[in-house]
Amino acid sequence: MYIEHPELVKFSNEKTRICADSILQSYNTMKQFLDHFEALIETMPNTTDQIADGSHDAMGQFADGRKPLTGAQTLEFKTAVEQIIALYESNDNAIKKTLLNIAVNGQARF
Repeated sequence: MYIEHPELVKFSNEKTRICADSILQSYNTMKQFLDHFEALIETMPNTTDQIADGSHDAMGQFADGRKPLTGAQTLEFKTAVEQIIALYESNDNAIKKTLLNIAVNGQARF
């Protein structure tokens, strides 16, 4: 038996699958982030020194609207990423399996 209610079909295709795609893309991007981070972990200082990423000009003013990013913030972010991944992979990968069953386009963003 199929669910053929037009609004539910539309919701499934335009909301449920797109949401699952976004979440799975996020998961896969976080996994790649950690892989890339491992190569740099020894060089990332745990300090409040700002990373010279172009978000500020020579006078210390916002150059493009991005907030400054420090080594300490990057390490805190890595910890948060690890916690989110652990949640997705807990209970025998329950969340990840659900996403894989629904998502169509879940590849990482980089």
